[in-house]
Amino acid sequence: MWSNIKSWWSRRVIPTLPTLQVITRFLWGLFLVVAILVGFKYLFFTSCLTAGNVKECVSSSVDSSSTLFAIGGILVAIVALIPTFWIEGRIRDAKKEVSQEITEELKKDMQLLSQAQLLILNADVYLGHAALPIKEELILQAVSLWPAFKKEEYRKLSNLYSEAVREEFYQGPSGLSEHPSLIGKDRIASYIKKAVFYLEETDQYSQHSDREILVNLASMYGCACRYDEMIRAIERAIKVDENARDDFQDAKNIALLMRACGTDRRKIEKLGKKIGKELPLSKDEFVRTIKKVDLQNLRGYINYFAIKKHRSAAEEYVYVIKITAVDEQGQRSICGLYLTLESKDSKQIPSTEGQTVSMEEFFDEVDKELFVVCFIED
Repeated sequence: MWSNIKSWWSRRVIPTLPTLQVITRFLWGLFLVVAILVGFKYLFFTSCLTAGNVKECVSSSVDSSSTLFAIGGILVAIVALIPTFWIEGRIRDAKKEVSQEITEELKKDMQLLSQAQLLILNADVYLGHAALPIKEELILQAVSLWPAFKKEEYRKLSNLYSEAVREEFYQGPSGLSEHPSLIGKDRIASYIKKAVFYLEETDQYSQHSDREILVNLASMYGCACRYDEMIRAIERAIKVDENARDDFQDAKNIALLMRACGTDRRKIEKLGKKIGKELPLSKDEFVRTIKKVDLQNLRGYINYFAIKKHRSAAEEYVYVIKITAVDEQGQRSICGLYLTLESKDSKQIPSTEGQTVSMEEFFDEVDKELFVVCFIED
């Protein structure tokens, strides 16, 4: 039975409570007005005379209902205005409190902004690839203080890490430079990981796809051996700007992109089609690029990157071909060697030191073991 009563109460009574509250307040207000009017009547318009034990009260002749209600209305209006003045006072106080809060909040924000800007200025002091982690830490502190800097500073970090990887990845005795890597082989993997992270963040939060970011992202996917993601990034970059193909054809970018292909010729050929370049290089293209080299202004070797056709899982598969060319009687002949980036597994062509062979013969010998990928311009 109790449950039935409770259910009836919930369905019938509770929904009407707001209406009952309004009616109750109205009745109390009406009662208050009547009470004020009656009290006003007896206070101001009724006089009493006492004679001995007899008391007689007589109402004034101005006890007309219109006059009484007019005066009572004035009293009600006065009573009604009291809360209005009280509310206005509270509003003024609230405005002062809000103004103080806004001032304090603005002062706090300005302090945070100033600290963040100072951290970024300090970060700019650290130059060079080896100092990037220190620079990154200062920038992240600035972003934590002032999140509005995140988009711009993440883009800066993405470009800096990408540039560092591109410049340092093939540094060393057999790479693009004779100078040793400033990062070190043990740290290059972390640089690649950070470059990919900041590039992905920048790409994700950009309103429009960006050619530079996508070219860098594809290159970083390449040296991270993430082939499918690399191809998708290449396609997006070219869709944004057809001239992105020129960026991908740069030797340093190709050198990174080709790592994701491994020793799979089909992947190498697909990469070449995507970026508009013949990959791996044909014999004719190999000969043509060597003929174009100005030997008088050449310093060092004519260099090519290559990939080993067959390898075991643990073997290095990226090679550098180093060529010396000579012109005799209008004919250009060459000699050289190829070796891994760690200066291992080298082979000299021709095998007899001091001799040269034709460019075609040299290519045929290299082609037995390697895919020639790209010419490395100085």
